Amino acid sequence: MSTADSEIARRIVIYGTFDVFNYGDLLFPLIARERLKPHGVEVVPVSPTAAAVTLADAMRPLAVDEALGSTAAWNGAMIGGGNIVHCEATGLAAYKAANVDASAYAGLWIGATLDAVLRDVPVVWNAPGVMRKFDPERSGPLVSAVVDAADYVSVRDSYSRDCLPPELEAPVEISPDTALGLPRLWPRDELHRVARMAVARSGGSPDAGLLALHVKSRSLGDMSIEALARKVDEIARRRDELVVLLALGPCHGDDVFARSLSGHLTVPHVVFDQPRSLQEIAAMIAASRLYLGASLHGYITALAYGVPARLVTVPRLGKFNGFLSQVGRLEDACGNWAEACERTESGEVSPVAPADTLDRLEAHWDRVAAALNRSHPPRHARDRLLRYAARQMMKRSTWDEMFQAIAGSVARERPTAVQSGA
Repeated sequence: MSTADSEIARRIVIYGTFDVFNYGDLLFPLIARERLKPHGVEVVPVSPTAAAVTLADAMRPLAVDEALGSTAAWNGAMIGGGNIVHCEATGLAAYKAANVDASAYAGLWIGATLDAVLRDVPVVWNAPGVMRKFDPERSGPLVSAVVDAADYVSVRDSYSRDCLPPELEAPVEISPDTALGLPRLWPRDELHRVARMAVARSGGSPDAGLLALHVKSRSLGDMSIEALARKVDEIARRRDELVVLLALGPCHGDDVFARSLSGHLTVPHVVFDQPRSLQEIAAMIAASRLYLGASLHGYITALAYGVPARLVTVPRLGKFNGFLSQVGRLEDACGNWAEACERTESGEVSPVAPADTLDRLEAHWDRVAAALNRSHPPRHARDRLLRYAARQMMKRSTWDEMFQAIAGSVARERPTAVQSGA
């Protein structure tokens, strides 16, 4: 169905962390909206809270509690993307302040699936990441029941698939991160125009060649900020480029670190910590001659637009090599910032995502659309999930207690709170 001459016919909810400022996570509902609109589908984002991110093109979400209690007629549920499939408590300040830190992530896929099952509408997994393996005794049965109740399951890499219980009935596809399709949303020429205006507004020369730099404080390892600044100064002088300090994840303090690093640089640079839109952020990367960073979605954006890039894989998260192996670019991984700074040779041929990877991304969206078109989802696995939930409800007085019990059991195994992100 095309919407060129017709109105949107159906609405689905997409679950993820769209209520905190983290570049990669905020892209997912925009991409899903663009890909599903030709099928007559409207996308409604849902997150742990209803907080709005102050970017012109960021979609404001409903809170999970609001969505689960809504009488609106959803026609389907989409889970992800982002690194959201886990039951652990989070250290994100925004979720602690809203008192949802213990159950925030469980609600995005367990709560989402239960709600869809009760509404008898399709559930699709939009290539989210699975953080780590689940305890087979404490949470394995619930995880299996939730996954099997979905109409289409895709995760973003083999690491995520291996973290799911082995006894699943549902087939699990591996699909490329959907941000690889950004050029469909924002064409390259359009982004280059946007970047020139954003650079000028930030105090830089719009005609300068750009070096996009994104540093998370945790990615420094044992390198001092002063040492990193000296290396960046040397690279910028050698390459004759304007350094753009990107703050891709203010929810993780990236903006604070960018401003701190700025104070140690002696070369011309701009601190891009107050973007007006997600499109502007993507534009700064797409218009650069080189991207150096510790953000997976910063790297994916660079690859999508043919920008040479180095990805600092500190800490060593499964999602880094998971994506790089899919696109045949493991050589772009750098174990520390010293290595990344050494590998900034000029004149590199622009990278291109393999054709088979892009074909698999297209196949993913075809399967999503087909699953959302099912009017009568299979009942066997869904009934099993409902029976499991009913048994748990006999032990707990509320859903929130159920989620917190799951999160608490995992937290006892891993006492350090995690900060999840795309």
